[in-house]
Formats: sequence, C-alpha cells, structure tokens
Amino acid sequence: MREPMKKIFLYLTMAAFLFGCAGTQKSKTPGEGVPSASTMDESFDPLSLNDEDLVFEKVVRGQTAEQEMERVTVPETTAVSQENKLVDGYRVQLISTKDLEGATKFKQIVSEQFADLDYHFYIEFDSPYYKVRMGDFQTREEAQQARQIVQSRGYPKAFIVKTKVWSNPPSKLANEENNFQPPDNEN
Repeated sequence: MREPMKKIFLYLTMAAFLFGCAGTQKSKTPGEGVPSASTMDESFDPLSLNDEDLVFEKVVRGQTAEQEMERVTVPETTAVSQENKLVDGYRVQLISTKDLEGATKFKQIVSEQFADLDYHFYIEFDSPYYKVRMGDFQTREEAQQARQIVQSRGYPKAFIVKTKVWSNPPSKLANEENNFQPPDNEN
C-alpha cells in the first residue's frame, strides 16, 4: 500500500516540476527591446521654441534683507505691454461636435452672423470633440454679456467655459486689413 502512494507522489511531483518549468519565460538580455538610435525621432529642436532665456543671478551669502532689496530692480510699469499671450479667462461655447468639417462650417456661419461684433471664433479640439467657442474675455461678466447676445440671436444652449484666452487679441478690423489669423488654442 505504501508503494503505490510513493509512485503517485513521485508522479505528481514530476508533473508539478514539468508544468512549473514550462510556464517560465526566457530572460531578456540588457538592451533587448529598446529601440536603436537609428529608429528614434530626434527632429525636435529646443532652440525653435523662441522662449525667454532664464538668467540666474549669483547669490551672495551673508547679505542682509536691506542689501538684497537694493540689488533687486523693479521694472517700470509706465509702458503698457501689448504682448499677446495666453491667460486665464472665459469663452462662450456654441457647439461641440465630433465632425471637424461641421465645426468649420459652423464657425464660418457664426462668424458671418456675428460680424457686427468684435469677437473671434475658435475651434478647440478636446478629444474626441471639436468645440466652437467665441471671445477672449478676461472676466466672467464680459462673457455673460456676450452669452446673452448669442442666446438672443438663436443659440439658447450657449454657455460659458473657463479656459485660456488671448490677453490682447487684435481687433477683427485689424485682422481683415492685415489678413492676420489668431492661432487656434491647442488643449
């Protein structure tokens, strides 16, 4: 009776060993699975960003707060900056669609419909939707006034969204004279 138990135990042990070894994977050597240098895309040039260079001043230890304040120069605020940059603000959203062609046609229609107002219209892509939005409003109150105008002209579902807007967008008249097109936001 002991002999058959030993054989069964031996067979089960061998089966467990064989199934255990069959389930392991071959180990990879270092560097295997990593793309080679010839297949990597290195076309990005950071010098093409045209961003501002950061300048760090040397810190002198042992200066008092008064000495540090004397060294700091405050830029003059008399000149009004005309730089156009993205800032926090509001826009009025008119539609959201998955169809780029439909969004483009709708933007053209509302641009003509609201030509008497000095608002820019944008198509913003937020996967998978193309959203047609108007305006570059610094305050919510400005956006609410524009939304009321839009709703009174046939777009009752228009609503306000908080987003990045242009701080100093050129007027539509200047755009027509110079054929200037403000860039669409990338989200």
